[in-house]
Amino acid sequence: MRLVNPLTSLEGKLETLGGRDTEGKADSCELVKEMASVKDLLVDSLKELVEADLKEFQWKLKNDHECIPQSEMENADRLKTVDKLVDCFGPEEAVKITVDILRKMKQNDLASS
Repeated sequence: MRLVNPLTSLEGKLETLGGRDTEGKADSCELVKEMASVKDLLVDSLKELVEADLKEFQWKLKNDHECIPQSEMENADRLKTVDKLVDCFGPEEAVKITVDILRKMKQNDLASS
């Protein structure tokens, strides 16, 4: 059985979002589904981190990006971390930031595409 890297799947899915229709319009229901899918895939990726690595991820996130206040990451679990990422940056940028932080942490197996 071959395991699929959640971030690799996510990056591929995001590439298809831009070409959905020729006018750049998207059905709002479809966007909600895509956002939920992005969040699920990000959560799956963060589940691969042990607790100390999750704390390092959150530390890098709050120190590198002003949009997320330190107080909100203090006791955040994986779900809240993903919610904050997507709320602050949108789904596509949240994926890019996640991959970037994972690479900085030498978690290349999670970050590689």
